[in-house]
Amino acid sequence: MSQTFNLAIRDRVTRENPCLLVSKSILADFPRWIPRERWLNKYDPEEEQKLFSELSPQLVPLCRLVLHTGVRPPKEILLAEKAHVNLSSRSIRYRFTERDGEHLVGQSILIPPRALLVVHGKDNTVRVVPLNDVAYGIMEVLCGDMTTGDWLFTNREGEPIETFKKGFAAACARAGLDDLRPYDLRHTFATRLQERYVHQYTISELLGHSQPVGGFGQASRITPKYSHTTWEAMRRAVESLEYEPSEIIVFGNVSRGDSDKIQTNRPENEAMEDKAKAS
Repeated sequence: MSQTFNLAIRDRVTRENPCLLVSKSILADFPRWIPRERWLNKYDPEEEQKLFSELSPQLVPLCRLVLHTGVRPPKEILLAEKAHVNLSSRSIRYRFTERDGEHLVGQSILIPPRALLVVHGKDNTVRVVPLNDVAYGIMEVLCGDMTTGDWLFTNREGEPIETFKKGFAAACARAGLDDLRPYDLRHTFATRLQERYVHQYTISELLGHSQPVGGFGQASRITPKYSHTTWEAMRRAVESLEYEPSEIIVFGNVSRGDSDKIQTNRPENEAMEDKAKAS
């Protein structure tokens, strides 16, 4: 609340911060927010294997998608529709519907190749996240499932699932995992990207955070507006999850797609070099 008033003072909405009038002795009795620091495999390198061995068949692809895209559970992933997924090799134009929100009706957005449009983001935000090979394979199966209609995940009545906390908690109990929640899979996504040398701005963009830099100083207001994360950087970031950190020597200058092109053209390039040497 005090930070909100500081922002209001900065924007000249008000001149004083009433929170500063509260005595320190009273503030000492207030419960303090403790940051949650829990991710998969934090205490045991076998946690992921144990968890997925106990998850129901419906929750396995759901949890895998969160681990490889970083989308928020439950809303962002459970309200995702098949029309929000682009599995083609070209960009497609998507026009928002009433199910996406009244504030978006009539607007449209371009979804890049191999990407997921996250419509129901925090504070009604919209973003697009790339799909690596793992997420792409899962989406292929889900989008091809005719029993779920327009949605990626549905219940027995054909309606979108509202939550999967109970099923997740039951799987954790069977696997012997303590204090693990569905949202911790999103923390795991961010932690693994950092472990693979991905820049914090790129991680922030993938997570859908509006404030890449913490605090209220000059850098927090200006730097994010000048420095932008590219789609290529985001693509490389999610692709890095398919490798162990020890396999990444230098975070590459090209993505896998470009690397495949280089491999394909190598014989032709070598032939041209040999011809030049011979002449």
